[in-house]
Amino acid sequence: MRIDGWHIDGYGVHQDLNVRDLPEGLTIVHGLNETGKSTLQDFLVGMLFGFARKGAKDSHPPLNGGAHGGRLFITDSGGRHLTIHRGGRGTKLRITATEAELTSPDDVIESVIGTMTKPAFESVFAVHTEELNELSALSDNEVRDLIFSASVLGAGHAAKNAITTLESTRDAMWKPKGRLSSNYLLANLNSQLTEARESLASAQQRTKHLSAVDEEIISVETELEKLRFALESGANRSDLVSAALTQWTSWSDGLAAAQELDDLGPVQTLPDNAVTALETLSARLSALTEMSKQLAPLPEEPEIQNAPAGASMTVAQQKQNAPAGAS
Repeated sequence: MRIDGWHIDGYGVHQDLNVRDLPEGLTIVHGLNETGKSTLQDFLVGMLFGFARKGAKDSHPPLNGGAHGGRLFITDSGGRHLTIHRGGRGTKLRITATEAELTSPDDVIESVIGTMTKPAFESVFAVHTEELNELSALSDNEVRDLIFSASVLGAGHAAKNAITTLESTRDAMWKPKGRLSSNYLLANLNSQLTEARESLASAQQRTKHLSAVDEEIISVETELEKLRFALESGANRSDLVSAALTQWTSWSDGLAAAQELDDLGPVQTLPDNAVTALETLSARLSALTEMSKQLAPLPEEPEIQNAPAGASMTVAQQKQNAPAGAS
């Protein structure tokens, strides 16, 4: 990341302060006391990590007007020109790139500053005058120690203290020429590694039988599929038999009726006027039946004994000559 410039709307003694196109290399800001050099430093840190809360020593509310905050112009490691917008309490962080606002400003800030925190940044890159005044009371060796420590660890940390801390950490892990102890971190890690290797070997031994188990599972699944197919086929045959039994009676009756028709022989073909002739005959039969009901029954012939031949002839002739319907 490289700072290209800034614009302060209102921050401490600064108001409407615009600086752009800083040259490459080292930039030195100088001025008389109380002209706002430390305030500018706090502004730059606040633009990157957020401004201090109201009432804090480095909050710097605007003294000469203007909205609290401003803009910081930077170039990221990829060469992209970004503008960071920050304001006072209640405002949101905004970041623009080529006049287009980015949707995730917090992620962009994290990509710019990495894992650096505000205290770490102030310790390494933002040494205040109070810390510089402390250097004047130190010897040359102490000054060199502090300068080296600031470049490596941050301001206010001594290299000797750091070395002591590192040695303590090393001894906790594995003390050179010391007695073997299970309390050493490396010893514990080595023991855990041994147990892990043994568990891995045991697991590998158990997995040797997995191929045979897989083959058995495949065989069982194949047999199960065959049984399922056989069951479905049996169910279909059962449905067919049930349907045949249900229709057997009707089918048998149909066969018997067909046989009876065959036994009757061929049926003579009726003439075209058969129906009309039948109706005519039926009508005549009805008329004759009615007429027969109206005729009186004839008396029985009297038995004539010892009648002369002429008399008998006369009676027979009378019958012949009698009109129809006469009694």
